[in-house]
Amino acid sequence: MVELFNPSNPPVGTNINTAAFPAILKRGALWIPHLIRCRLVADVNAATRTVTFEIYSFDTQRTFVVQAPMNQTASQTVDYQIALGVNENTFAPLGTVPGLAIMPLPEMKLNGQVVLRTITNNIQAGDQFGDIAIWAEQCGS
Repeated sequence: MVELFNPSNPPVGTNINTAAFPAILKRGALWIPHLIRCRLVADVNAATRTVTFEIYSFDTQRTFVVQAPMNQTASQTVDYQIALGVNENTFAPLGTVPGLAIMPLPEMKLNGQVVLRTITNNIQAGDQFGDIAIWAEQCGS
């Protein structure tokens, strides 16, 4: 069964750094993430932002990293989606679907404390990540 996790939004002007699946340690379960979604609303400061997503298992072991296929500019809102079944060669950069960046997520089984982090080059004081959602399937222990 796929479950939805909604981590809290980070403070304005900061990246996502959250223990996304707090139930894993309690259950001792393995999880397959199916979709990770978030939105970045860029403030009006002229800066080009590039977002990189990282998934860590046990909070220290980087399991996966993907960089957005495009840059985000001032006053732009972009919905980022990382999903199973997306082909590496068919990213959806801005212009394909305005305001949407779709990136591939390989199938992986994660255990321990799983953390989703972003690294945003040129993040500005008024930039806000939000609407964070992670759909994951428990696949045993």
